[in-house]
Amino acid sequence: DDRSVLGDEQFDELLMEDLLTFTCCDAALFNTDNLVAKNKVNGFMEQMNIAYFEWYSAMSQNPCRQRQHFSRAIVLFDTLQANSEELEMELENVFQIKDHFEDEQGNSIPALPISSWVYYQKLFIMLQVVLRGFELDVYKLWEYQSMYWYASYLIDHIEALLNRITQYNNYKIESIKDMSKKLKKKTGEQKARYKEKYHFKL
Repeated sequence: DDRSVLGDEQFDELLMEDLLTFTCCDAALFNTDNLVAKNKVNGFMEQMNIAYFEWYSAMSQNPCRQRQHFSRAIVLFDTLQANSEELEMELENVFQIKDHFEDEQGNSIPALPISSWVYYQKLFIMLQVVLRGFELDVYKLWEYQSMYWYASYLIDHIEALLNRITQYNNYKIESIKDMSKKLKKKTGEQKARYKEKYHFKL
C-alpha cells in the first residue's frame, strides 16, 4: 500500500533510477530551473509512477492473470506515450528545453528520452502478451505462424529502438568526456563555476 519495494525503496525512486540508467541520463528536462516546466515534468512523472506500479504489481500474479494485466497495461502505456511526446515537444517549443543527439552524418535528432522509455516499456509488454499466449496455449495451431510473425515484428521494433537509445547514450558519454577535458583546462574560480554548473554530468 505504501508503494515501496520490499519496504525499502519507493516506486518513484525506482522509476527515476530506471529512467536515468536507461534513457534519461543528464536529460535537460530533469535539469531545468524553469519552475513551470518542472511542474509539468513532475506532474507527468506522477502518471508514470502509477503505470510503473501497476506493471510491477502484475509480476506477482499467476501467468494467466499476468497476461490480463499486461493487456490492460498496453492501453495505459500507449496513452503515456502520446502524452510524453506531447510534453517533450511542448518543453522544446515553448521552454526551449530539448535533448538532441547527432547521427553519423551529423544531423541533429530529437532524443525524446522519456518517450523512448515509455515506448520501450509498451513494446516489451506487447511482446510479453504475445509470448504468454504460447505459454498458456491460447492460440489455435493455425494461429501460430501469424503470432510468431507478430512476435518477430515486435522484436525488430525493440531492436531498432535500443539501437537508437544506444546511439543517444554514446553521444552523451562523449559529451561528458569532452566536459572533463574542458574542466582540466580551467583554473581557480573559473574551474569552480564550471564544475558547479555541470555537477550532475561530472
